[in-house]
Amino acid sequence: MQEQRRYISPKQFLERERQNGTPWGRQFLYNQLSLGHIPHIRIGQKILIPEDALDQLLAGFTPPCGNGHDATP
Repeated sequence: MQEQRRYISPKQFLERERQNGTPWGRQFLYNQLSLGHIPHIRIGQKILIPEDALDQLLAGFTPPCGNGHDATP
């Protein structure tokens, strides 16, 4: 039997990422969602994010610099 994927709200996602020590805000999260950097689905106005998306995102995340550009050497 295939395991069903679990989804959380953006508010729950932010609470979990704060527990992991990443200082993202609500605006940053919605920006990342709109850019397609965080997988999600929409059901009407509701946004749902896969529960494991934070781990996947952190695995390949490069923190932004203060100037809005990626922190790449």
